[in-house]
Amino acid sequence: MAAESPRVLLVDVAGSARRACAEALACAGFAVECADGAAEALSRLAAGAWDVLVADLVLPDADGTELLSRARGLHPDLQAVAITGIDRAEPAVRALRAGAGDCLPRPVDPEAFRRAVSRAAAAGKILRENAGLRARMEVYEAARRIAAAPDGKPAAEAALQAILSVAPPGPGVLVALSGEEIPRRWEAVHCVGMDGAAAAEAVGALESSGALERAKQAFHSGSSAPLAAGEPPGALVPLGDGAQMAGAVLLPCGLPPGPEARADLEFLARTAAASLSTRRRLESVERLSWIDDLTGLYNGRYLARVLERRTSDPGACFAVLFVDLDRFKAVNDAHGHVAGSRLLAQAAAVLRSCVRDRDVCVRYGGDEFCVVLDEGGAPAALQVAERIRAAMETRRFEVEVGAAVALTASIGVACFPEHARDQAALLELADRAMYRGKASSRNVVYLASELAA
Repeated sequence: MAAESPRVLLVDVAGSARRACAEALACAGFAVECADGAAEALSRLAAGAWDVLVADLVLPDADGTELLSRARGLHPDLQAVAITGIDRAEPAVRALRAGAGDCLPRPVDPEAFRRAVSRAAAAGKILRENAGLRARMEVYEAARRIAAAPDGKPAAEAALQAILSVAPPGPGVLVALSGEEIPRRWEAVHCVGMDGAAAAEAVGALESSGALERAKQAFHSGSSAPLAAGEPPGALVPLGDGAQMAGAVLLPCGLPPGPEARADLEFLARTAAASLSTRRRLESVERLSWIDDLTGLYNGRYLARVLERRTSDPGACFAVLFVDLDRFKAVNDAHGHVAGSRLLAQAAAVLRSCVRDRDVCVRYGGDEFCVVLDEGGAPAALQVAERIRAAMETRRFEVEVGAAVALTASIGVACFPEHARDQAALLELADRAMYRGKASSRNVVYLASELAA
């Protein structure tokens, strides 16, 4: 496809000089138009893009330097050539200060004129190319920030900020599927230009209207998903890699104009999707390292992570339960370790059934379990512990086909911050309370505050 001819606007270059200049430029491949004064020139400049402005400094309706200044205000990268008939340096200096790149005396030599305009057009092209390179570098730098962002919220922030850098000015919301709820729901992960409540409301409207489902379809077709009338104005940009959609970005102000900006947006959307998907996969692998293979409960490594986070919050109020199966060794001795492993898996299921989803159940080691109750003091913790003890007592555990055994549990309870304010002390008190129960009657709940009694 042939490149467009550079556009040149001649302003009040009169008579035969105008014709000679226009012919010289046309022979050199320029597209030339003429204006009779500053008003007409400014009107034409406002209506479209020009490469070079050629202006006589003596105009019928304005000073030529004023035209140059106003032209630069309309198009900062516009190149200009001034023509003066005054044999003094002062007008030329004023023209150069007003934005002219060159100043030619009258009578105008067509060849010198052609060279001056060619230099101006070449300078403008270089400036535009440099601006384009800067824009590309900014886009690539934005992509680098997405890839380099740490896990979790900073990655979402970097992705949204990068996408907004090429979108129309305005707010934006990064939307993703929640990993906690079943069925999973769309939620606002990060927003810019609106508060969290407004972002959540917008995402709810998008989900209920089916716009997010249309975004999925648009992702599969390789295009963005404009929102239908009656929904929040703007566009949804799907974030996906491969066959999965990792999320979407809501742009209430719509999509950017022009193919280059759209290409930048799609590039950043793909980068964001790849980054978020990679982090999601890493988080899944990390979660596997926290799970006990036998019972499906969390393991001691995850317990340490949870307690570190909870005890660092001075306003937290929660409880730790240590659960030990009474006389579990006798089951192993009588039925074997395979039967014992089967029993432990069943005991874990009983434990999960007695607590809330947000509570954390851990296999601490052997036949010991630990529960971190999300909130509540000693009275609530004792109720949960008693519920676990009673459920264990009434359950018959199948150790082999046709054979079931009864089993009880001793439970120690320690509360934060009531009994201890650090992780190690909290675990030690719950463990000691549990052993106090085993040393007494077994099948009992023991509170850490009773240890001194």
